Amino acid sequence: MIENLAEFEKQLAQGRGGVALFLQKNLPLLDDYRDALLHACLNDLCYEPFTEEGRAAYLHELISMSGQSDFYREQILAFLSATEPSEKNKYDLMQLMGITRRLAQGRDEEARTALYATFQKNAAQDHLIGGDDLVFLDGVDGLLFLVDHYSDEEDGFEISSFYWKLSLIEEQKGEEITRKELAAKCEGNSLREAWLRRLDAYREGRKPSRKNKSKYVRPTYEALKQKIAEKGQRCHVGRLWGTHFTKKGLRQIATDLLSENDLERQVPLLRVFDEVPFPLDPTRIFEWAKESGEVTLPATSIATALSWASLQALGSLKSPAVRAFALEIIEQQRGASPAVKMLNTNYEPGDEEKILFALERFRDLDYYHSLCLETKVFEEAHPSSLSARIMEVMYENDPCSLCRERHVERLIELNALPEWIREEAEFDAVEDTRKIVREVEQQSKMLAI
Repeated sequence: MIENLAEFEKQLAQGRGGVALFLQKNLPLLDDYRDALLHACLNDLCYEPFTEEGRAAYLHELISMSGQSDFYREQILAFLSATEPSEKNKYDLMQLMGITRRLAQGRDEEARTALYATFQKNAAQDHLIGGDDLVFLDGVDGLLFLVDHYSDEEDGFEISSFYWKLSLIEEQKGEEITRKELAAKCEGNSLREAWLRRLDAYREGRKPSRKNKSKYVRPTYEALKQKIAEKGQRCHVGRLWGTHFTKKGLRQIATDLLSENDLERQVPLLRVFDEVPFPLDPTRIFEWAKESGEVTLPATSIATALSWASLQALGSLKSPAVRAFALEIIEQQRGASPAVKMLNTNYEPGDEEKILFALERFRDLDYYHSLCLETKVFEEAHPSSLSARIMEVMYENDPCSLCRERHVERLIELNALPEWIREEAEFDAVEDTRKIVREVEQQSKMLAI
């Protein structure tokens, strides 16, 4: 329940449906709340905008419920026309254009004009932001606008991008109807016909071929060493790589790691042991894990990256010393995400209470998201009488809307979805979250008949 501005802002950033419930009972909005909603419209507040579902539909719905639609509309259109595109604000612009598109769908001609004008302005500066919105708004006509102006692959859209944009229309109108309309509107126009031939060739090339299927190649230590030599600690080591090496191979990697003094090489070698136990004396791993002084996400230096990788490696090791270290981390209220992984491997009844303790006290967003991810794995491995409470706390505090969807699903699996979550989830920023709670409600009605 939202009882103050801070909670209102928190739930807006999370994309939770509690904001909609608040609007239903608190109109007209006080100025501070109105400005908080405007800030959320002008700035993409998603925790991970590159993976989370966009907030344009969610925010447009909130605007419609606010009783001040004209105020938000004027501010959004003015801000949109004044904003210069950059890599830094691209997600803000994508959200703004998504909201503007929905305004235009309501027969707002000024919004339609602003949407096209903004796209062209951005494109002139090599930022092709919002093309999908033109396609969603005007279907084949929107797509062909892009073809006519931006089909040069050197400074416009690649054919693969057009293919995916066409698929958006086909999902809405059907493939056959869309293809017929597209062919008719390309006929007699040499530029469009040439583009359509390229599109057909691309589509044909996408068809699966048994000859083109590549076989999975297990990583080798020699290949890993070569990558490390080229990229240092930036070398990508898959979470499950360690599972593909033999016991002999893992011992060789562990031996080389303990004799290695270069931090740039130590970090990727440590990552091999994310999901497999370190096969030698782990004393040095403990030392590395404690050297940074704080248990934090590896964002500041190579030293903290080494510490983080060491913590992850300890999480795969079954040992009384590892368990004691995990309890120490939690009790000292340091970053407990790796500690949850350690307790998962070294589980004892009652650990659920310790993890709940951590969930209820830590609030750093980056840390908290990582904590929720590890807790989800822990809870599924060790369900308990505290499972529902753990899911509720993560639902309330997890900054990631996609993870929140999974928390709701788990509560449903436990037959423990609270009514307050069901009510607000019907207005969640993630459509799939809305869908699953609607299905639960329908099932309940069927059982009541």
